[in-house]
Amino acid sequence: MAVEFSNERKRGKKVKYSRSFCAQKKACRRTQWHDPIPQILEATDETQVLGYPVYDRKLYHLELLGKGDQITLIGDAAHPMSIFKGQGANQALLDALGLARAISKGCRSGSQWRSIGIRASVLNAIESAMLERTASKVNDSAPAAQFFHSEIVLQENEKPSGTDYKKK
Repeated sequence: MAVEFSNERKRGKKVKYSRSFCAQKKACRRTQWHDPIPQILEATDETQVLGYPVYDRKLYHLELLGKGDQITLIGDAAHPMSIFKGQGANQALLDALGLARAISKGCRSGSQWRSIGIRASVLNAIESAMLERTASKVNDSAPAAQFFHSEIVLQENEKPSGTDYKKK
């Protein structure tokens, strides 16, 4: 069982979390879980529970990614998202596929990638495409996490979850 919760620590203040952090009684009491989460946590062996804080971060810009001559970021390192839209793994796989294709195409024999560098021949273009493809998903992730931690999600409704919430 994995439990995701908002991180309320202040910037610059280090907090240490153990693997069974959320299973500890004090931590669970500090977090206001809706039923049946407290009952599930109580009935689950603490060695089977993993808790970790959620962090939202602004989108990276190409200028930042471009600082590494021969390195790039993909997946959660490039665009972390909460689990609530179910897009993190999908985007990481697309990132890896795009990078592999770009390397295969941009580093063929006969190309000038060794003289112009991997950044100019491959990384700039793939990073631009990657950030453009994922921007809306990353930007929608934080509101989705907020929604799934709200009272609205518990309301019975004949419509898909979040229909009324998105209109606000």
